[in-house]
Amino acid sequence: MCRPPLAAALVLVIGCSDRPPGLPPVAPRGPSAGGPGHTFERGKMLVTAAGPNLRAALTAHLSAPGENELEVFFEAAGGAREPVPVEVFTATATRADGKSFDLLFEPTPGADRPRGEGEEPGEFSHFVAKAPWMTPDDDLTVSAELDLGNRPLTVTWAEFSPKRYARRVD
Repeated sequence: MCRPPLAAALVLVIGCSDRPPGLPPVAPRGPSAGGPGHTFERGKMLVTAAGPNLRAALTAHLSAPGENELEVFFEAAGGAREPVPVEVFTATATRADGKSFDLLFEPTPGADRPRGEGEEPGEFSHFVAKAPWMTPDDDLTVSAELDLGNRPLTVTWAEFSPKRYARRVD
C-alpha cells in the first residue's frame, strides 16, 4: 500500500493559493451584486492597507491601445465592499522611468456597481480612471489622495504591473 507524504496530502486537502495569508478573496459579483459576469479575483489585484479597517485593491483593464483603465475597490477588513464618502478622487501614476501621469477616479457606471450602491451621493466602493498611456509592461507606483471628510487619506500601490494585475484583457 502506497501512502503519499503528509505534505502532499495537506496540499490536496487544503489547496493552493497565491493570496497572502489573512486576505480573503474579493466577493465575486454577479447579477445580485453588480453587472452580470463581473468577477474580481484577489490574485488579479494589488491590495494595500488604506486605514485600520479599510483596504484598497488596484487592478487594470487592458483594452485596445489608448483605452486602458485602472480600477480601485475599497473593502472592509473582512473583505466586503466598503463604500467611501467621496464622489471622485485623484491619483498620480509614476512609471519606473520617472514619468508621471495624473488620474481621475470616478465611480463606475451604475450597471457595474453592487446593487443599491450609489443611491446616496458619495457612497461608492468601485472607481475607474482612464489610463490611455498605460502599457501592459509598465512598472507603476500609484498614489491616491482622498478627503474622507474627517481625515485625509493617502493610499499607495508600489510595483504595480498592469499585465500581472489585469483582471480583464480585451
